[in-house]
Amino acid sequence: SLTAARTDAVIASQLEHLIWPAKLSDAPIPCFIVSIRPQFAEHLFDYRLTAGRVFGTDVDLALNHESAYYRGGKSAIVASPGRVLWYVSESDKYEGTKAIRACSRIVEVVRDTPKILFPKFRRLGVYDWRHVEGTADGDLTKVITAFRFDDSELLRPVPWATFQAILKANGINNNLVGPVAIPAAVFGEIYA
Repeated sequence: SLTAARTDAVIASQLEHLIWPAKLSDAPIPCFIVSIRPQFAEHLFDYRLTAGRVFGTDVDLALNHESAYYRGGKSAIVASPGRVLWYVSESDKYEGTKAIRACSRIVEVVRDTPKILFPKFRRLGVYDWRHVEGTADGDLTKVITAFRFDDSELLRPVPWATFQAILKANGINNNLVGPVAIPAAVFGEIYA
């Protein structure tokens, strides 16, 4: 129910899944900005990055309803359920980078070693084994994070200067070296 969605993140996330792409403005769903390289973004959710390129998006991945993304780092900042705004990092090889270009619903977050995570999420990601191993800096005993996401929605790109101004106006100073948690109101401002 809508009343329960105001206090329960799991119910709110499930309701947003049902009414996608609509968002509940007062839902207690944790929100994050996550940086992604354009070569992964183009295959996972943003086919627009391939404009003018000879080889385009991986069709099988682009048609997947859900995908997975791997992150290194010592802690698990990203939580489930949650929302993620995807910041596509700058690249001279792609047009429209250095901007928030999409948002998704975080369905599951798992922290474990590459040998456990890769088989579990292999069918959902653009990462090959070498990418997952690289995320762990070649250390197969290192714990990394994988998160499964769905309901990806392409946004009108929000350039770096625009969303950084929103973050700073809300007391958030971050250069997006890793994921950053943001209040739902800030998510709403950037999303709008």
